[in-house]
Amino acid sequence: MSNYTAILRRDFEVTDTMRAVENAGMTDAFAYQLDKSMRELARNTEKALLSGAAVAGGNEATPAARVMAGLATFVPSGAGADAYSNPLTNNSDHSLVVTGDSTGTLNDQLAEADFNGLLETMWDAGAKPDTVLANAAGKRNITSFTAGSTVRRNLEGSGDTLRNSIMYYESDFGSLAIHLSRHNPAGTCFVFQRDLLAKAFLQPTAAEELARTTDSQPGTVKHELTLVCRNPDGIGEWTGVTVG
Repeated sequence: MSNYTAILRRDFEVTDTMRAVENAGMTDAFAYQLDKSMRELARNTEKALLSGAAVAGGNEATPAARVMAGLATFVPSGAGADAYSNPLTNNSDHSLVVTGDSTGTLNDQLAEADFNGLLETMWDAGAKPDTVLANAAGKRNITSFTAGSTVRRNLEGSGDTLRNSIMYYESDFGSLAIHLSRHNPAGTCFVFQRDLLAKAFLQPTAAEELARTTDSQPGTVKHELTLVCRNPDGIGEWTGVTVG
């Protein structure tokens, strides 16, 4: 499997006046903006890892930045599948449009039958899915599953706190950790075998002070990385999940 590396960065600038005065809640305005930029870089990186569409980069005539392929690109027969990154021809369809119906007119909820159906497809392809990244609607759908003892629910034994959030799901094909993700493509929930995916850094995360040109100090945080997919059969998705 192939992918491109992408450089992600976040620039910021702090005036000398801001660094000289006393600021409530911070000892150094530059350090504060650096911390904010690191968090923004992490957010942008997570979104790119999940939703990025591959771009090889431009040339002298038509310059363009490289963009790495995100997780959605590697789903066999998925909506984001790209021929360059999914060259295997023996993959089954690991992209399932949900059939749960809350409105009477649309398929918009992740039903338990669809959840387990995709797990079975991936198992038959040789994968051992162990992680689910669910959008908000999908997380609520999974919490409402009612397949008896297959679901672990956390209930507070004492006090006045009731916990009703699914953290793990015990299926016929193994135990899956359920994580809420705000950066999935719209209406999409992912499932994958975790050890078949990895981040590879060409340049590690670094913070730098840039050259001054005015009465302020610019800075940047950046890294260069890509998503490594060792086998696309270990990735699947449910699409159309829009109602919790």
